[in-house]
Amino acid sequence: MKNLKYILLLISIIACVQDNLPKPTKIGANTFGCKVDGREWIPNGGGGFSGLPKISTHNYSRNFSIDSYKSDKSSITLNVFKPIVLGRVELQRKNVGSYETNGSVFETNENSTGFMIVTKYDEANGIISGTFEFNGENVTTKEIKKITKGRFDAKF
Repeated sequence: MKNLKYILLLISIIACVQDNLPKPTKIGANTFGCKVDGREWIPNGGGGFSGLPKISTHNYSRNFSIDSYKSDKSSITLNVFKPIVLGRVELQRKNVGSYETNGSVFETNENSTGFMIVTKYDEANGIISGTFEFNGENVTTKEIKKITKGRFDAKF
C-alpha cells in the first residue's frame, strides 16, 4: 500500500510537468504559446476578434510585432524595435510585451519587465522564432500578470 502511494504521487507529479504548449521550432510553423499565471495560453484565433487569425506578424520599417489571439478575446503581443538580432531582447517600455483580457491591458514597463530571446530571424525566408517571459502590469489597478514559458515560431 505504501508503494502504491508513492507511485500515484510520482504519476501526479509527471502529469503536472507535462504541458500542451507547442514545441520550440525554427521553421515558420506559425505556432505560439505560453503560460499566463501558470495556465496554458495557446491562441486559436476565431470569432471573438471578428475572425482574426491565431497569429499575425507585422514587419514595419522601425519595429516588428507578433500578435496572437484567442476566441475568448484575449491577446498577447510582442513588439520590438529594429534591428532584430539573435539573442536576448529586454522587454520593458520601448520593447513591449503585453497581455489583454476582458478589456484590461497588462504591459511591460520600467517596473514590470521581461525578455524575448530570438533564436532565428531569417528575413529572406520570412521566419522569426524564439522564447519569451514577462510580467505585465495593469497601470490602473497595478495588478501583475506573469507570462512564462513563452515560445513562438512565425512566418512574416
